[in-house]
Amino acid sequence: MSETIVYGELSSEAYYGQPGKFRVLRSFKGRLHAGSQVKIQPSWGFDPPMCAGMIGGPLPVPRGAKGVFAWTGEPELKWVSDEIFASMVKQGLIGSSKKKQRKRS
Repeated sequence: MSETIVYGELSSEAYYGQPGKFRVLRSFKGRLHAGSQVKIQPSWGFDPPMCAGMIGGPLPVPRGAKGVFAWTGEPELKWVSDEIFASMVKQGLIGSSKKKQRKRS
């Protein structure tokens, strides 16, 4: 259901009230492509804690963090779990992150 699904890396820390800089390494869905850089907000993700409102903002995400993220609208650090990613690939919703290698004859 997300407009954008990408694999990428934070090039600067993201913390509550301060977006980080994010570099796309691979795009699975959406308008971004490998090499795109965007400002990205931290997020509680797809399954926020029950008491998120009492805790305050989401936890900081350090520079160098990598993963598959999905969002609709403004970029958010909503991690896609390995299990969900594998399920999306298995169902053919997105391509695998592994490139197929051709055999040379």
